[in-house]
Amino acid sequence: MILGSPASLIYLLTPQHTGTHFTRMLLETHPEISLGVAESRRIDGEMRPDYCPSGNGHGPHGTANERMLDEFAVRCMRGALEPAEFVRRVEYCLRQRSHAPPPRSFAEQLAATARHDFGQLGLELPPKTPRYLLFHGHAGPKLRGVDFSACPFQFVVTLRHPLLAVISALRRTNDPQVAEDLLQAFDIVLDIRQAGFVCVDQTERLPADAERVFAMLNLTPHEATRRYLSAGPAVNRTISRARRPTSLEEQESAAAEPATLAALADARQRLLDGRGIHPVLDRWSALTAELKLPQRMVRFGYHW
Repeated sequence: MILGSPASLIYLLTPQHTGTHFTRMLLETHPEISLGVAESRRIDGEMRPDYCPSGNGHGPHGTANERMLDEFAVRCMRGALEPAEFVRRVEYCLRQRSHAPPPRSFAEQLAATARHDFGQLGLELPPKTPRYLLFHGHAGPKLRGVDFSACPFQFVVTLRHPLLAVISALRRTNDPQVAEDLLQAFDIVLDIRQAGFVCVDQTERLPADAERVFAMLNLTPHEATRRYLSAGPAVNRTISRARRPTSLEEQESAAAEPATLAALADARQRLLDGRGIHPVLDRWSALTAELKLPQRMVRFGYHW
């Protein structure tokens, strides 16, 4: 595998609220996988060598020259940009340097963030000798109709009980459109045949899922991955807005009504206890049935 080739890019493709952060860190535990670059990262659209981002998405040449990596990712997935050109943009992003003192590359910023995130779990990452670049983006209607079999990337997909993901979306965003989009994303990613799937809410199968993903990548499992899973990191932990979240948690939306939040909390507990579906989820349960998600996710051990 040659770093910089399309086949050397791992595309962590996730429906929202299905454990992107958790799975990104899981992959980052392997010495031969780079730290993850997010779809929201802005780069200079012309890829000028002297361009330095300010660190807040507003570069010195003005926002008109900046593009999110997601824009290039979607163009690539739809065949409007060569995969090798997309990889070049991810690598360019890692080389960019910030004007904020002291000047450092985005790769160095990523390393500092990773040290903080893993440090919260009492862990250290082993030295990196990457064979793979890691890019993570969210699936959704923007990828409807994409022929994933034509993409040379190595796909890793996160799964979670769809209704638990909906609950997280509504608690955190108070936006029904986000919940609908994530269910549409499940419909899309379940059709990817050449993907490694990680079921983030099935704790007992996580070690086996990790082994399957690394085997797909022709990588030997690493002790750092076992230590990470043994640390029991948070997976989609949503906390009260009265508390300050860590980087591994997210707060409830300040716009959500207390009664709605209480109903969603009850709905979550019912699902976890196997006591059926709360009426607050009727709309979303109907959509999962329409998309045939219950039948399609049985192979991953999901039932509702």
